This record gives sequence, structure tokens and C-alpha cells, in this order.
Amino acid sequence: PPALPAPPPRRDARRDEVGERKTSDAAMSTALRVRGGDFGITYVPDAFELTVAGVLLGAATAWASVHVVSQNDELIVERLGKFHAKLGAGLHVLLPLADKVVFKTTLREQVLDVPPQQCLTRDNIPVTADAVVFFRVTEPCATRYAVADHRQALTNLAHVQLREGVSQLLLDDVVQARHNLAQILHQGLNPAVQSWGLEVTRVEVKDVNPSAQLLSTIEMQAAAERMRKAVGQEEQGRDAVSLRGGLSLSQAVRATPEAAPTMDDVIASINQRNDNVKSLTPQDVLTDLRAGNARFWTGKAARPDLTPMQRRALALGQAPKVAVLGCADSRVPIEIVFDQGPGDIFTLRVAGNVHGSHVAGSLDYAVHHLNIKLVVVLGHEGCGAVKAAQLAEADIKGEQPYLRDMLLGMKKDLKANSKDLDSIADPRARDREAVIANTRAQVHKILEDKAMRAKVKAGELLVVGGFYEISSGVVDLFEVVNPELLK
Repeated sequence: PPALPAPPPRRDARRDEVGERKTSDAAMSTALRVRGGDFGITYVPDAFELTVAGVLLGAATAWASVHVVSQNDELIVERLGKFHAKLGAGLHVLLPLADKVVFKTTLREQVLDVPPQQCLTRDNIPVTADAVVFFRVTEPCATRYAVADHRQALTNLAHVQLREGVSQLLLDDVVQARHNLAQILHQGLNPAVQSWGLEVTRVEVKDVNPSAQLLSTIEMQAAAERMRKAVGQEEQGRDAVSLRGGLSLSQAVRATPEAAPTMDDVIASINQRNDNVKSLTPQDVLTDLRAGNARFWTGKAARPDLTPMQRRALALGQAPKVAVLGCADSRVPIEIVFDQGPGDIFTLRVAGNVHGSHVAGSLDYAVHHLNIKLVVVLGHEGCGAVKAAQLAEADIKGEQPYLRDMLLGMKKDLKANSKDLDSIADPRARDREAVIANTRAQVHKILEDKAMRAKVKAGELLVVGGFYEISSGVVDLFEVVNPELLK
């Protein structure tokens, strides 16, 4: 018979259970060390790992504490939030965790591009200008602590100085002599930025561009000037030929064409005219006004006009000879009636040439600030406001509030300064008498002001009335000052 298998060796059950438990615990410990994060168990490094981590952290901290500063660069270091040191070129070691580099700058010259700006020149011409500012940092501490952003601050300041600099120059100077504008910008910027630890070394103006419409006008003016010179040279040549041929000598004896005046020449001429106006007496101005009206109604008006340069120069200031309170009627063009040009008359126009608070304020400015020596209250033939003021009160009260109040005031003035208008049969005579009465009333209102009366008594001011006859063009200026008002 086959042999039976040998029986298995006898095992100690208790010993096997303990061994298996140890093996299972070791495996679980290894798994937990590898995958401890999955069960929320903190990983506990051994001594070797701790040593390696400490060496790496120390090396990183030491590396971060070492700073190499290049030539012409500087660093600002704060320790625990307070200024500690200013570091120049070279190797520097900082205190870890306590020291911090908060500002780094260069001492070399830097460039700041100023964006284009819309500016107005001294003669009120709009231009677009931009510039380049060259600057350098002289005191890094002031640059760090005196201003939040020095480049932005310098840009904004350059904008303001650019507009202010352009406003001090005429268009010709801005376009042709940019170095003048650059000098103005440098003188304005450098003192202002010194407190920021900056120094503006120089300023250059890149572009100054007038508007397209102005450029077209300038080109047309230049073309006209070239044409004028060419015509003048041609006439000179013809005169020379005529002289050699024994023809008319008077044609040859002509002044050569004068050179085109510059803007400075025009401004000097305007200033001379203003000085002449200031030297006139009130009677001189009145005589000139009468002469101008005589030229107008005789058909010999000069119709003074201004060249483009003169208009630009006139924008710099005004020095009118006379103030005229006239009617708003479109048939009464005051400058044309007196044959005066732009800048000669300080004009106030209101229906019925009525004096009021706004008119009084304007006249105060004209007399006390512009030193005007003659005030004219000008009525005119066929004044609709004066005719309306002669209507019945019931009819006037049906008008709009402002018009109603104005007409009622004029009606009161007519009663106080005229005879019974209804007794005058001739319509034109009655119209003239009513207008003159209204004019006289407004003159008296002007002289109710103490300062005005004082100037009249001193001979510094003359206040007169006037009647403009539309049909003939004649202005009858008459003095209606009541001596009782001057006491």
C-alpha cells in the first residue's frame, strides 16, 4: 500500500498570532509615514531630513541678505519699517527678516516723455505741444519719502508748466523760437522738484502744432505776402524802365515795398495806440466821435479793419475810447455809425437804452478799470421800446413780466423828463421828443452814482446823450447833465 504523507509540524498558535501582528504593525507604520497626509497625520521628519532642510533654509536666507549694488545705483533700506541706511555701489549684507530694500534708483540721467497738451498762446491761439524732460535723482531719501510717485508727479508738473509757458509767448515765438519755451519750462520745473530730491537738467520741446484751420490760414497769408512782394518787384522793374526811357518820373519815385511787420511790431503799434487813447481828454474823444459820424453820414467812412496779426494782438487787452449805451435795435450798428474799429468802443446794448443794475456794473468797470472818459447814451429814431412805453398802462400790464416792468419804468421816466407829449401834433417831432426825454432820464440815472458824479466834477469824465436819425445817419450829441446832480 502507498505510504501515507507525513503529518504537518505542530504550530504554536499563540506565537504565530503575535508574529503576524508585528508584521502588520510595521507595514501600517510604513504606509502611514508615506501616506500620512491621507489620514490627517502629521509627517515627522527624521534628524537627517531636518539637517538638510535647515542647511537649505539658511543658505536661502543668507543669499537673500546679500545685495550687490551697481555703479551709480542706490538702495534705500528700512529696518522694522523705519529708514536704516542708504547703500551705494558694492557688496552689502543685510540683517535677515529685519532689513528690507524699499526703494531702488539710479543716479544717472533719466528721460521723461511729456504727452501732448492743448495750450493757448498769449494771443489766444490753440496749439498742441509736447516736450521731453531730462532729470536725475540727487537725493534718493527725499525721492522716496517726499513724494509718492516722483515720475507721475514730475509729469503732472510738466503739464502745468507747459501750458503756463505757452501762455506767456505769442504764436510766432512758440513756433519759431522753441528754445525760449524750453528755457521757461526749465526755470519753472527745476526749483519745484528740488524738494523731491530731483534735478531737471534740461527740457526740450518736441512739437508745437497749431490747428489745421490755423495752418491753412497761415499758408494763405504767406502766399498773399509772396504775391505782394512779387507785384512790388514787378512794379519797381516797370518804373525803372520808364525812368530810363524818359517817361514819367513820378512812377519811378515810389517807396519800395516794406517788409511784412512781425508780431512784435504789431503789438508795439497796438500799445502805442492805447497810450495815445489814455492821453486824450473827454472833449478830444467827443470831437473824434463827432468826426467819425460825419464821415459815416457823408459817405466817406474809413471803415477801419484789422489784419489777422492785429486781431491776435488785440486779444492781449483792450483800451476803448468811449462807452456807448445804445438800443438793441438791429438798425443801430454803433461802431459803424461812429466809423470806429474793433476795440474802439465799449458797447452796451439793451432795448430802449435803459439803465439798470447790469448796465451800471458794466459802466463801473468801463470808467473805473478801463479809464474811459466819455459815456454816451444813444437813442434813435423810431425806437419801438419808447413807443411801447407811451401806451396805456392797461395795455403794458398785459405783456410778459420782464417786458412789462421795463416799459412801466420807461413810462415813469418819460413823464418826469418831458412835457405833455400828446400836445405835439407832428409824429416825427413827438417821436424825437420822447426818445430825447428817455435818453435824458438814463443820463440822470448814470449820474446818480456818487463816483460818476465825482469824476464829472473833476473833469475826468463826460456823460452825454445822443439821438441817431436812422434816415439821415446823423447823430446829434448833446450834453444833458443837470448841474443840480453834481452838488
